[in-house]
Amino acid sequence: MTSKLKVNLINDSGDNNIITSDGSGTFTSNLAPKDNTVTMAKLSTSATEADNVKQRVAKAWVKFNGTGTPAIDDDFNVSSISDGGTGIFTVNFSSNLGNANYALAGTAGGNAGRILGTEGTYSTSAVSVRVIDFNGNLSDETRNCVVIFGDS
Repeated sequence: MTSKLKVNLINDSGDNNIITSDGSGTFTSNLAPKDNTVTMAKLSTSATEADNVKQRVAKAWVKFNGTGTPAIDDDFNVSSISDGGTGIFTVNFSSNLGNANYALAGTAGGNAGRILGTEGTYSTSAVSVRVIDFNGNLSDETRNCVVIFGDS
């Protein structure tokens, strides 16, 4: 004979809900993972945690206002934004990247829909980006975001 335990709710000794079930196989837990129990190695098929960190974490990101003198609102590993003229900006990294074979993603907006593209070559210390409107014109916008993934 097979035994079954059917529950909708598991409480701790303080009568706090720990695990609940909606009856359809979906469970919700209020437990937080213990320190060091969730690692990058457990979240990926890569052989080493160092490789996971190196390849899967943003190496630099910035949100900046591109009108007037460019001003950084928030960032990681970005020392400054240089203004190369209307709609042309250089994102300068605080710490150089391991190589210039990184991926760049970005968005821009403020007045209307905009497109953020790259200009020139990537370097380990900076990357130039262009903000272009839907008509193909360079444009200074209030909300610009650039994210870099690659080797550290």
